[in-house]
Amino acid sequence: VGSRTRGEHEPYIATLPSDEPLLCDWSDAELAELQSLRLSDDARGMLPFLDESTARILPWTKGTEADVRWAERMVRSRALLFDDGGFNSLGDLDSPAMMALVPLLDLANHRTPDLGEVEPVGLDPSARAVTLAAPRDLKEGDEVTICYRYE
Repeated sequence: VGSRTRGEHEPYIATLPSDEPLLCDWSDAELAELQSLRLSDDARGMLPFLDESTARILPWTKGTEADVRWAERMVRSRALLFDDGGFNSLGDLDSPAMMALVPLLDLANHRTPDLGEVEPVGLDPSARAVTLAAPRDLKEGDEVTICYRYE
């Protein structure tokens, strides 16, 4: 996270862990225990991708390689994918897909909605924002859940 935006987002950044192991950090024995061959194959291919991404981003930042690797892991472990599109630099909703790191929304737990159930997270083009709307009234202590990714 660049120093230009760090101050504005410092309270959120302070909630993030100092290390976030990803599946690509798992041993072959641990990956063999997964019940999804596709997921274990994806995990094995992720480390070279992260190395390439770090090398591509590092010249454009004032951070260290460790900073860039940490930031990449935070995004990869917390960003939401909006398949319906995203906002371009002008604020128009036009790109084919978008990953968004939405501060504090990543604290919600995952739950795949039942068929026909309303997903509470979406893009609001008129507000140029990511929205979270409860599909029902919540009581104190109710768990807030979102769907991280449909498979």
